[in-house]
Order: sequence, then structure tokens, then C-alpha cells
Amino acid sequence: MSSTQKLYPYLFSVVDDIEKHKVYIATSWVKKENITDIFNKRKISPKKFRDGYGVPILEYFIAVIKEEKPLGDCPVMSKLVHYLLKKDITPQEVFNICMDFRSSLRTYLFTKDEIINNPLSFADEIARIMDANLSGVLNIFTNIYKDTKLKLQQLESQKNKLLEEKEQIQEDVSIDKLTGLINYITFEKLIKDKINNALKNNIRLFLSVIDIPNLREINLEKGREFGDGVINGVADEIKTFDKEYIALGRLEGERFGVLLESSKEQEAYDWCVALYKNISDKDEKLAYCITEVDYAEAISKLFLRAYDLIDEANTNEEIIINTDFRKIIPFKELSDQSEFTNELKKMKTIESVLYYKELPLNNESTIKEVTSQHIQITASKKQIKMAKIGKYMYFKIDKLGNIKATVNSIDEDRHRVSLDTFKFDIHSPLDRKLYRVKAADDFRAYIRDNNRDYNVEVLDMNNKYIAVEIDRKRNFDIDASFVLHVRMIIDGVAYNFETTTTIKRVEKVLGGYKFVLFCHLDTKNEEIIQEYLASFQRNIIKDFQK
Repeated sequence: MSSTQKLYPYLFSVVDDIEKHKVYIATSWVKKENITDIFNKRKISPKKFRDGYGVPILEYFIAVIKEEKPLGDCPVMSKLVHYLLKKDITPQEVFNICMDFRSSLRTYLFTKDEIINNPLSFADEIARIMDANLSGVLNIFTNIYKDTKLKLQQLESQKNKLLEEKEQIQEDVSIDKLTGLINYITFEKLIKDKINNALKNNIRLFLSVIDIPNLREINLEKGREFGDGVINGVADEIKTFDKEYIALGRLEGERFGVLLESSKEQEAYDWCVALYKNISDKDEKLAYCITEVDYAEAISKLFLRAYDLIDEANTNEEIIINTDFRKIIPFKELSDQSEFTNELKKMKTIESVLYYKELPLNNESTIKEVTSQHIQITASKKQIKMAKIGKYMYFKIDKLGNIKATVNSIDEDRHRVSLDTFKFDIHSPLDRKLYRVKAADDFRAYIRDNNRDYNVEVLDMNNKYIAVEIDRKRNFDIDASFVLHVRMIIDGVAYNFETTTTIKRVEKVLGGYKFVLFCHLDTKNEEIIQEYLASFQRNIIKDFQK
């Protein structure tokens, strides 16, 4: 009698039956509910598993009982373990698969008479042989699993290290090491990205450049380290001034670029003015410029245009902020604020003007307080109602000309305003001879010339002139005449009229041309214009009455 017959007599007695029905047993194994769940989860084919691993494992089991192969060293197991690892199988799932193999075999064998008559002895035999086999399987799996997991951890660590190195390289390439700002290459790329978004959303972008023109001399006289400190100081001032800009970058050694989003040229220009005033007390001279991003031109041309502006600002002492805008009120700082306040000290009253929706609110103001940097004056009820911090008030001084000042505080109870930051106002609204209003959004107009129609944008108007913007100059020039067709809404009623016009002024503006048109109005059309202006004023009165 062989040693296997002595150790496993009941299994030995049914081994031929097991071999005869090995496919059936393997099939019932892979059809167990627990196994089906695992296979579905791990996308394992039951048939492939049965034929490739289930039947060969049973054949090994049979060979062990027949003493043809040693226990616990199944050659199929190594292949099975690697296959299961590829399917991201877990140790618990391997254990469940092995237990269900035992269960399938035992379920089949418990139908045999030899086993039914001796269930405990059979159970002990199958437990001993299966546990030894299971131990071998789990040992192989655990070793490979641990080794694979360790390799995966090492690979993950290497991957993370490579990602960190990649991020560091990208940062080194895109960031200016001295200031921490993005560099020229990244700034240029960002503008391109923002242009795509701006085109989709009808957004206007502006580029401002700030320059330290004397940086070379500073480096030569005081050393590079001191010069680096100057660069960092200017960068910090811009960073902390206003967080609403889109991007701030260091373009060259002494130049910074700021990308802004604004709806109007004047607002973008005023941002630059405010930046200048915020850091104008620095010892080093700074130059400023601002221009609009033209989406139709190359980025390189945009920078050339901005650099031309900044170079001009560097060489012209009278330029504070250089720009190619045509529609703005330029800033001109008094060389000495007391130059204005000293004149006021000689006066008791002064004519003040505050504009609300282009309507001048005048008042003979009493001067209550004058220092070298600010004044306090009385204001009318309307001025107090419509005044806002940061809004301008205007004065005309015989010796100085037109001056505008910024409102810094409002005392509603005493009807007083305090003003500072006095500036010359070259294009002052005080010089207007006629009251004008801006066109409403529902204002529509086109011009007809040689039987062709050209849409125009109406900017503003008074009772004699209308200013319009057109995309191209075409063959129009000063003293050219054509018919202007207008549609406007007055108190909810639509009015249409046409009038012959003559061009009195032509200005090149970004994206087109501005024409100032003198209107040859007949009586009916003159009444429509006057009613439009009157309606505008009535709406202002309603604002006062709220």
C-alpha cells in the first residue's frame, strides 16, 4: 500500500472518479456566486479560467493523490498568481477562490457512497491535503504580491519625483527668479490665451508697461545687489497696489508688464494714473505707458507698440503716462500742489462744477479750509447728492487755467466736500460751449453714401453736432457730406429721421475712426433732437428726486 493510500484512503478510492469528472467539478467551481462576483468585478472570463487554471489545478490535485507530484508545489499556481495579479486581485479574493475550490470538490464528493458513510474521515483528509495546497498558493501569492506592491510603490515614488522635477523645470522656465513674477515668455503666452477668451466674451484687454529707465546707472553707481532691490521694490509695489489686474510679469531687466481688463480706455488709463500716484514717491524715476490689445495684430507688434510708447515716456520729461488713446482726458500733475492752494488762500469763494451724466452742476462755493495739499468747500444740494468719493470737481483759475480735483470726503450734513490731488485739465469739460449727452444703448444709426449704407456707433451729441465711430475711414474726410439716418427712443416712443451732415473733425481711434458731424437739421428733426436732450435731462431730474 502506498503512503498516499495510507494518508488519504477515502480520497484515493474516488480519485479516478474525480479525474473522470474534473471538467464538471471545475465548471461548478467557477459558477459559484462568490466566484462569479469576483470574476465580474475583475473582468475575468469563467471559461478561460476553468480551462486554463481550474482543470489543470484539479489534474495537479489528482496527481498528488496518485503520488505523481509533491504536495504544495503546483506548477500551475505560479502562472495563476501572476494572472490574478494582472487583474488587480486581492489576497482576500485569492483566499475566497481557493476556499470555493475546496467547497466545489467536497460538494461533488459528498454524493459518493464511500464518502457518505465516512464523512468525518473524508473531511479530515480533504482538509489536510487542501490546506497544504492552499498554504502553498497563498505563500506564492503573498511573496509576489508584496514584491509587486513594493515595486509599484517604488515606481510611484519615482513618478512623483519626476513630476516634481518637471514642475520645478516648468517653474524655472516660466518664473523670474528674482521677483517671483512670470517671465516674458509666459506673459506672452498668457496674453494669447486671454485674447481667445476675450474674443468669445466681447472683453477689452489693455497692456501697461512700467519701466525703470535709470536701472543701468543704478547698477553701475550702487551695485547690482542694490539694483536688484530696486527691481523687487517696484514689483512689490505693483503687486500690492491692485489685485484686479489679470497678470503681472517681468518683461525685461527693468520693465514690467501688466495685463488689464476694462470696458473703457479712460478706466484703463485711470488705473495707470492711480498706480503712478501710489508709487510716485519712490526715489527712482519710473515711466508708464498703456495701450489696448488689438486682437487683429500679432503679439510681437503689440509689444513693439508698447515699447515705443515707453521709450517716448523715458525721453520726454513732460510725459507722465504715455498712451495712444484718443478718447481720454489725460492726466497732468501740478508740479506743486500748493501752486493751486496758494491761489485759493487769496479767495473767499470759487465757482465749482461737478458733472453728472454730462450735466454740469454749478455752485458758487465758499472756501472753508485750505492746506498745501487739500481744500474744503461748500457744495450745493445737487452736488452733494451726486458727488462720490474719487469723482472729479472742476475749477477755472485765471492764473492757472482749468483744474480738476478729486473728492476724498463728503459731509452731507454741512454740505461740504474735501478735495485733493489737483491736476491741470487740458481737455476740460468746462470749455464745452454746448451741453452734450451720451447716446443710449438703443440708439441706432447708419450713413448713406453713393447708395451704400455703413453702420456707425453714435457716441454723443448736442443740438448741433453728433459724434459717431465707423470701422474704416473709407473715402470720408473733413468737409465731406453724406446723409445720416438715425433711430432713437424717447420716453418709450421710437423716432426715425435723416439729415445731411458735414464732417468737421476726424480722429483715428483703436478699431476705427471718430467723425464729428455737423447736422443740417430741418425744423422737425431739430425738435426731435431737442426732445431727446430734454428727455435725458428729465431722467436726470428724476435721479435728483429719488
